[in-house]
Amino acid sequence: MFGKAVFFLSLILAVSCATKQSGEGQFEETIAVPAPRPYTVIEHKNPAGEIPEWLQRYLDLGERLVEAADDYAGSYIFVTTEKGSGLAALEKWSEYFRVEQDFSQAVFLRMYDRLIAESEGRTDYHLGDFFEVFLKKIAEHHFEGASREDDYWLNVSFERDSSAGMDAPDESGLESAGSETSEEYRYYILSKIDKASFEEEIMNLFSAAQSEVELGKAQAGTVSRLQNALFSGF
Repeated sequence: MFGKAVFFLSLILAVSCATKQSGEGQFEETIAVPAPRPYTVIEHKNPAGEIPEWLQRYLDLGERLVEAADDYAGSYIFVTTEKGSGLAALEKWSEYFRVEQDFSQAVFLRMYDRLIAESEGRTDYHLGDFFEVFLKKIAEHHFEGASREDDYWLNVSFERDSSAGMDAPDESGLESAGSETSEEYRYYILSKIDKASFEEEIMNLFSAAQSEVELGKAQAGTVSRLQNALFSGF
């Protein structure tokens, strides 16, 4: 409905030339203090209650902070997000969301960040063709045992030229003088999967990707190290 096929195609074509740099210590086990959010929540799904704890945690520092909650012990958490100017369209998007089909998108994005961090933004040298093949397998895979747990929407206001994005963790940005305030709806769908079974499925995809690519000596060493530490800070 929202161009899922185009989304995956564009990402898969881009991964081999990715240049995104990861910050030092991105995967340290110590959970950092969240930065101030560059937007204001003006409305949300349950006006008579509080925003759910899982969403508060996700907005603060992403999926790893959600996984640290007792409710999700032993599970990996993935949050799929969408934004738009109208709530009705986003509710329709949520209605058509199927974890059997759409869960792989969230896994793809999180693993993409993990591989970028491992290769220090130089995927052509450090991981070579393995980078693209492994991610493509994730994008096409059906993950057993994934379940949709909850969903929630926010209506937020922010400065039009703010660097605020829809993905957690949110980045703080400076507001420019004379900038205009805008509003948008942001919809979040929470899914989870058993940690042990998920890791087994990922490692099977990892091994399959290894068998399909030829790596140079340096690349082979990087892939081997990654295999032993893939879920460290994932």
